[in-house]
Amino acid sequence: MNHSIDDIKKEIDKVHIPEEKLNFTIKQAMKKGKRENQKLSRRIVYFSTAAVLLLGLFIGSAYLSPAMAKVASKIPFLNLLFESDKPFSLNFDELTKEGYNITNMGTDYRKKTVIINIGGSKAEFNKVRKEVKKKVSDSLQLKGLDAFKVVVKYDNGKSDKVSPLTAEQKKEIEKYMKQSEDLENDIMKELKKQNYGILSAHVRINKIEKFIPLEILVTEKRVNEMKEIVKNVVKKKNLGEFSIKVYRIDPKKEEAEKRWSPLFSTMAQGLMGKSEFKVTGFSYSFYPSPLTLTIRTSVRSTDSDAKKIAIKIENEIRHFITSEEVKEYVKDDPYKIIILSKDKKKINN
Repeated sequence: MNHSIDDIKKEIDKVHIPEEKLNFTIKQAMKKGKRENQKLSRRIVYFSTAAVLLLGLFIGSAYLSPAMAKVASKIPFLNLLFESDKPFSLNFDELTKEGYNITNMGTDYRKKTVIINIGGSKAEFNKVRKEVKKKVSDSLQLKGLDAFKVVVKYDNGKSDKVSPLTAEQKKEIEKYMKQSEDLENDIMKELKKQNYGILSAHVRINKIEKFIPLEILVTEKRVNEMKEIVKNVVKKKNLGEFSIKVYRIDPKKEEAEKRWSPLFSTMAQGLMGKSEFKVTGFSYSFYPSPLTLTIRTSVRSTDSDAKKIAIKIENEIRHFITSEEVKEYVKDDPYKIIILSKDKKKINN
């Protein structure tokens, strides 16, 4: 059964929360400033200030009571993660505000690792490294992202230093950019003049390659003629041989991909971050139709719990996609889900 935000509101209203705890929670939330409220306003119906603040804190803070934990447990994991609107990058802001010299922070999804670089002196680094690791680890645990480990590294300030370009190198790059821009403009002008379904031709010219990717409408059939026109334009420029590749683009699918994009990031982060799902990879494709979501796992097709895990993953995704909270993103787009085992066999029905 799907639970909308309105359903959760009704149950929140029934929960008794000691006044002193409620005041403390609201004060903590207010410290996060207007930015968090603005983020929440995009996806949460404002049924009451307290309820909104509490819902926003479900992920970032400990639950206030067993009753509140029971309410939160009725929200599918991905919906809860989506509504929190707190990607890993938020930890960067929080840690910086607390005075830690964080120089970089990133996530390696393949290794399920959050990597944090800390600058300053080595002594300062040794003093705070355990604190920072614990803070980020606790934050991930509270979000339910228990599959990620945290690695804290010392940044000595040397790794990002790049030798400045020479005047000759700058001149060469500017020449390549000018050639690329001029050729792209001429190609687009010629193809549009002859009414071909061209969307873009982002020419790349440099020391390594001479490449012309043509993005054309999916309905455009005159591919060979278009390539010949492009070759003739290139020939007049005396720029040598180019590799030309055609990509068929469906504007409707492009629009759908933009809508779904926030959902993809939530699904990828949520499924790969929760250890019980055993997800190692997430991908999607709008070509061919319908939209296909492919989830790779670490379980083998012969494992006794393979089907059970696949059902759990698929149910979580379907609860999320069919919920009221993401209706505006999904609309009526058809989709299918493929869950693969470690040995690359489909394990869901």
